[in-house]
Amino acid sequence: MKKLLLCLSIISAVNCVSNAQIIKIAPVTFAFGIINAGYEKQLTEKSSIFPSASIYARSGVSGIGLGLQYRRYLSASKSFPAGFFFAPEVQYGSFKQKDSNDYSYSAYSLGAQIGYQWALGDNFTIETSIGPAYWFTSASKNISITYDGPLPSIGFNLGYNLGR
Repeated sequence: MKKLLLCLSIISAVNCVSNAQIIKIAPVTFAFGIINAGYEKQLTEKSSIFPSASIYARSGVSGIGLGLQYRRYLSASKSFPAGFFFAPEVQYGSFKQKDSNDYSYSAYSLGAQIGYQWALGDNFTIETSIGPAYWFTSASKNISITYDGPLPSIGFNLGYNLGR
C-alpha cells in the first residue's frame, strides 16, 4: 500500500507541471536529403528531454540517426518553452553507401549545445543552437576513412506545441 501511495504521489507531482509537448523539424536539412524531426517533452518548469531521429536519403547514401538532449532552461524571466537553454547531448548515426565500393560506417558523438527558443503565440516555436561535439566513427573493412575528434554542432528547428 505504501508503494502504491508513493507511486501515485510521484505521478501527481510530475503532472503538476504543464508538460508542454513540442513536435519539431529541422527544415535546413531537407536541402541535404535529410529528414530530421524531434519531440520535446517538458519534465519540470525549467527542464525537458528532446529525442530526435533523422533519415538520410541522398543519392547513393542511406542511413538513420538518433539523438537525445536533456535541456535545462536558464532564463529566469521566461517560461517554458521560451528562453536560453543548455543541453548535453548524445547522437548516433549509421550509414550505407552504394557505389563501386559499397561500404558502411557509424558515428557516435557526445556534446553540448547552448541555444535560444522563441515561442510565437501559443503554438509555434523557433529555436537556434550551437555547440561542440566530439565524434567517434568506425567504417566497414573496405574503407579507411574514419574520424575521431571535435566538430561544431549547429541546430535550427521549427516547432508546434501540442498543448500544455
